Formats: sequence, structure tokens, C-alpha cells
Amino acid sequence: MRSEPVNFAAIQQGVSFEAVLRRYQIGGLQGGRGGRYRGRCPLHQGEGREAFHVDAKRKIFHCFSCGAGGDLLDFVALWEHGTVREAAVRLSDGWGGAAPGEEWERSEPRVTKRKVVFNPPLNFTLRGVDSAHAYLSARGIGTRTATAFGVGFTRARG
Repeated sequence: MRSEPVNFAAIQQGVSFEAVLRRYQIGGLQGGRGGRYRGRCPLHQGEGREAFHVDAKRKIFHCFSCGAGGDLLDFVALWEHGTVREAAVRLSDGWGGAAPGEEWERSEPRVTKRKVVFNPPLNFTLRGVDSAHAYLSARGIGTRTATAFGVGFTRARG
């Protein structure tokens, strides 16, 4: 693998997502209208006939089943079990060297477990929470629901 700098933006701009899908012989995707495709995820071969989405114009993908997602370089890196840099070099070389599907020497799986945590739990407990506050009732959240989910209003800290 070469060590000189890689122009990720130029590679991303110069390669179409459709060309990558053809190169890796990923078929069975439906759509194509407006550059949008969907189908079974080629990365994890899991369930969900429409879980995998590609927006070829924006050069992004996402699988709603396994959680994989990212841009064109992320897709090639996952497919090849390599890094994003290795994917960029592979694409800039026009897939020179290794044949499609021939993997870099990596032991990582193509798809990792989801690591998404939108709202981690607080490391303290709020006291004096008002579950009947006007803010909640104005939004249709009743006292029972607010109490069950532990939401409300408080002026206290920690």
C-alpha cells in the first residue's frame, strides 16, 4: 500500500456509486430513479428486502437492519474489510492490484454491532421533578405518562 497523501475528495467525486455496485457485482437492488436504490444489505446478507438504501447522487448508504452506513469510501472499506484510506487508494488506482472481492488482510468483520447512543443516562438523579408541569401538559403528556418515563421539570441540579 502506498504511503503518499490521498485526495479523498477527488476520489469521492470521481467515482460513482453505481460503478462501485457494478464492480462488486451487487445486484438485486430496486429503484434507480433519482439515483436511489434499496434492497437486501450486501454487507451482512441479513433480513429485510428493503433495509439497505443507497443515494448514489449524494454517494451515501445506510442499512436499517445492521446499522452500517456512510459514504462511498466507507462502503468500499466495509466491503473489502479494510480502512477508508485503503479504500481510497484502491479506488484511485482503478481497483488495480487485487481483484474485486479479494480482501485485504484484515480480521475485522464487515459490519460491526451498533454503537449508537443518542442520550446516555444521566450520572445523577434529579430530585423534585414536577411531572405535572404546564410545559408537559401543553404538549399532551399526562402526569401518569411523565411519571412512568421519569420526565418533568425541576430547578434543582444534581
